[in-house]
Amino acid sequence: PSAVEEGLPEEEVAGGKGTAEDPYILMTKDQLNNMRYEIAAQYRLGNDIDLDEEEWEPVGNSSMPFSGTLDGNGYSINNLHINKGIADYVGLMAYTNNADFRNIKIDGIIVFGRNYVGALVGYAKEINSFSNIYIGSGEINATSYVGGLAGTIEGGNVEYSSTEVNIVATSSYGGGLIGHSRADISKSITFGNIAVTSNYAGGLVGYIASNNIVAESCATGDITGNAYIGGLVGRVYANGAKIENSFALGKVTGRGSNPYTGGLLGQVYSSSSAARVNVNNCYSVGIVNATGTTAGGLIGQNNNTLITNSYFDSANAGFELPLDQAKTTPDLLKMVVFRNWDFENIWEIEENITYPYFINLPMPSGVIVNHELVEVLEGDGTPENPYIIKDAIDISKMRFSMDSHYVLKNDIDLENILWRPIGVSTMPFRGELNGNGYSIKNLFINRPAADNLGLFGYIVDGKIWNLTIENANVTGRNNVGALVGYAKGNNQIMNVNIISGEVNSNSYAGGLAGYVEQGFIEECSAKININTLNGRAGGLIGHSRSS
Repeated sequence: PSAVEEGLPEEEVAGGKGTAEDPYILMTKDQLNNMRYEIAAQYRLGNDIDLDEEEWEPVGNSSMPFSGTLDGNGYSINNLHINKGIADYVGLMAYTNNADFRNIKIDGIIVFGRNYVGALVGYAKEINSFSNIYIGSGEINATSYVGGLAGTIEGGNVEYSSTEVNIVATSSYGGGLIGHSRADISKSITFGNIAVTSNYAGGLVGYIASNNIVAESCATGDITGNAYIGGLVGRVYANGAKIENSFALGKVTGRGSNPYTGGLLGQVYSSSSAARVNVNNCYSVGIVNATGTTAGGLIGQNNNTLITNSYFDSANAGFELPLDQAKTTPDLLKMVVFRNWDFENIWEIEENITYPYFINLPMPSGVIVNHELVEVLEGDGTPENPYIIKDAIDISKMRFSMDSHYVLKNDIDLENILWRPIGVSTMPFRGELNGNGYSIKNLFINRPAADNLGLFGYIVDGKIWNLTIENANVTGRNNVGALVGYAKGNNQIMNVNIISGEVNSNSYAGGLAGYVEQGFIEECSAKININTLNGRAGGLIGHSRSS
């Protein structure tokens, strides 16, 4: 009997039955390799897996595509090496159909193929789902249809994913995330450089061919090619597609005499004025190295395109038109320029310091200043060498690395700053802050319709100690405290003192924290006024399940 009929033998996996309720558990490279013998099953990693730089044979093919689920469970697949320069459909998975991938990390990537090549998937047919995928450092080199995540995705969605790998296409269709796409993309970031010899290169996607949405995504690498070259997307060729709340930082070079090259998008085309492509709330700030009538600061050339509230840095791009899109660098560091942008839920800006960046998708290694990522703080964020916080600007940058270690070196005054809490439910603070005996003064938050408010909005398994907060005035809806709005997981809060101010909410309000699910609180105090409309308030904690 076949493995498909009876399931994989017990010795071929570490456990499970291959069902959604009880997936096969994979602990070793041999067990990972055994996915090819049951391509419709459900799998979950139970350990980091090192492929030891051995030649990997991609799983699935066009006649028997992988159609199951792989949940990385937060673990990493390391040292993926594939050398198939004359083969199509190359990646950890060669060919998939209606597959589901989530919580996967792949690092140490060296992949060679011909067409349809990516670190995770070469070719994804029908409706595939990709969520929380991280593709690390390395290089993917192919002829055409090459991307950091996947070479081609014919349908489905990609969300909360990032790539750092560099992309080289000796012909066409190269993208930091996807080479050729018919998928919706949201909350995704690429950091690698893209080089194509011919056409269609983008920091995020080389070519978008259907009426999909790209939202809350960005690309930071440099992009080079002949024509249809964009900092975010090389070509959008689809009626009704949407590019919104996204940006590009990298240098864009289009070598052709008719380059269709732009800082954000190379070309945007719709065949119908009734189904225009919408570009909304986007910006680009990189150098645009291209000339001619099909080159531009934001978009190289467009047809039937509605462009609203979208801008480019005229000094960096080297273009001054259109006037409604061209802005100076100082202009793009001011919130007032970005009218109708959502600075409550999507965007943040450090006035006169940074371009806009995403609240819920922090940059892992820096902050956007003068069209590039720069290091945020002194130190490296480890327990031995924590990031050093000296002033109000420094402390606001904790949001760029939510799982790092920090230490105060001065008292911090937040006067005249409308503070945005660090951490949200989808991107909580998981690191450590040592107050080092110093104080944070004049914390002010006024967001009566928002939940989870405090110096930290949402923390999971975090540690905060040796800190004083003076004169905290925090107003919100639910889960409101001077230090933390909502604390989940095994948190440790020790020797934190709140010595003056006021907390106002509908419910779940505390001087220290609004809502604490679990964790450990020791030697903390709060001398602060608490006001709630619906009760559930405490001098220290509004609602607690902690010890």
